[in-house]
Amino acid sequence: MNPDNSENESLKLLQKAAATLKGEEKTAVIYFSLTGNTEKAAKLIGNITDADCYRIKSLNLPKFAWLFLSLVPPIIWRFVRIPITIEPALKLTDYRNIALGFPKWGFTCPPIASFIKKEKFQGKQVLPFMTYGGWDYERFYNKMCSTIKKKGAAIPMKLLIKRNTI
Repeated sequence: MNPDNSENESLKLLQKAAATLKGEEKTAVIYFSLTGNTEKAAKLIGNITDADCYRIKSLNLPKFAWLFLSLVPPIIWRFVRIPITIEPALKLTDYRNIALGFPKWGFTCPPIASFIKKEKFQGKQVLPFMTYGGWDYERFYNKMCSTIKKKGAAIPMKLLIKRNTI
């Protein structure tokens, strides 16, 4: 995990991370992307691992509205869930390995918070990968990892990708 990674370092990190998901078990890459950075990383991981890719979609809001929602304190998201859909339809029980991609915005990423809240990760290996470009990204990422672990997942490694390196 190198917060100031270059494009070549990002690709090497993606390859290393994807290698932790290879094996006999089926892998799903599940991601939410607004600007395309997380989607690009998700597709690279999917290609390397020959995984099934799923995109989380949510409310069709302009970017400034998502930014505003991401600044809502995380405690509120314990009680509120944003509606999400996953395309194509996902049956998480079909997968042991999951790469879960999300961007770092403000205090949270509401669509990913909603996904994590509704899913069960017991017995699964989850590789959280985050694209970022701003402030306080490591604490945000570690909080997301902690939440996923509390739901029963093992996390093989951490992967942070600076948005201008992907």
